[in-house]
Formats: sequence, structure tokens, C-alpha cells
Amino acid sequence: MTDEPLRHEVRVEAPLEIVHRFFTDPARLVQWWPSGADIDPRPGGSLRLRFSRPDGGDNVARGEFVELSSRRIVFTWGFEGDPDLAPGASRVEITLAPDGTGTLVTLEHHGLSGGQRAQHDQGWAYFFGRLREVAGLRP
Repeated sequence: MTDEPLRHEVRVEAPLEIVHRFFTDPARLVQWWPSGADIDPRPGGSLRLRFSRPDGGDNVARGEFVELSSRRIVFTWGFEGDPDLAPGASRVEITLAPDGTGTLVTLEHHGLSGGQRAQHDQGWAYFFGRLREVAGLRP
């Protein structure tokens, strides 16, 4: 495991308030990230995200919201049934900053090992591209 967090950044052409909802409203969250979301977006609230696999099964990520404000969202992260990255084993920090007419979204994912890091690096790059596309189209 490396001490250096995995980092991704994307600029979304939408105001901060709109982008924030794409992390805290389950109906908006599933438009760009998981196929199913059961979340309680408040400190101590639960996070359960379902990701459909091509074989028809699901991967389920679980964690807990640690911090939630208009500009910062922090939650723990891991997968059910994964002994190498169990629920709550890593930490995701999202920072939102106004950037002209848009929002700069910065992610730092802490606590990932080498293989997990590579997999999550690909995943976050893909899903942040989806966030930019989907959230940038919404009023």
C-alpha cells in the first residue's frame, strides 16, 4: 500500500450546487456512477453502491460518510466479499471548487494497494469522464 493518494481532477461545466447533487442525490448519482445507490448523505450515514457486472452479477461497494459540506464530501470505501479492500478499508475525499461558470472536482482516494490502485485509477478516470458529460448537461 502506498501513502500517496490516487488523485483525479475534472472540470464540470455546471455550478457547484448542481455538481454537489450528483454526489448526494441517488437519482443523479446513478446517472454517472453506480447502477444502484442507497445512500444517507450525512456524517455517519451509510453508502451502498451496486455496480452491475457483464456476467449479470453485481459488485457492491459500502462505506460511511465521514464529512459532508457544500465543498467537501468524504466517505470510506470498500467492497462486500473482498478481503483485500473490505467495506470501509479506504477513504475517498472529494473537493468541489467554483471555476468560472463551472466546478473543479478533485478526488483523492487513500489506502489503496498496488493492484487496487491501478484498478481504481482506471475506474475513476472513466467515471469522472461520465460525470463531466452528465452533470454538464443538467440545469
